[in-house]
Amino acid sequence: MRDVERQKTYDAEQVVRADLRMDGERLKIHGSTVAIPVEKKFGHLEHIETYCNRVLQLPAVRAEYPNAAAKPIAVRHRKGNAAAHYETATRTIAVHDPKYGAPGWAMREIVVLHELAHHLTPMHGHDAAFREAFVFLVSEMIGAEVGWLLGVRFMDHGLAVVA
Repeated sequence: MRDVERQKTYDAEQVVRADLRMDGERLKIHGSTVAIPVEKKFGHLEHIETYCNRVLQLPAVRAEYPNAAAKPIAVRHRKGNAAAHYETATRTIAVHDPKYGAPGWAMREIVVLHELAHHLTPMHGHDAAFREAFVFLVSEMIGAEVGWLLGVRFMDHGLAVVA
């Protein structure tokens, strides 16, 4: 199945990544002012793995996605530094680890939550169900303001958020 909304989803997320660089400042968007919290950055792949498995155990996540925590997530080093990705068959998130050379742009919370949303919606590519899970995770973990912001950025790119 062709993932027709993939690039628009990435484009919208890229805008939010830039918004998050405002650590602790305020952003005016569509007539609202949003306080931008400080986003978590990870130092080691093991920290990402622990974080992911703890997120999946949260009551809100378990209520929304009851089977999400049935088996733990693994995190491994990804050889290329151009992207992170989720491997459905092995429940593995692959992230470039900066100790192997290039900057660790993917060692940040929003990127990890993107890949974790794939775990919650494994057969959906980057469709509305995926985006709904992504917004849910961002709202729960980074904050409701950033979840709202992500949803707005999706809509700005012509994408539905609710499946």
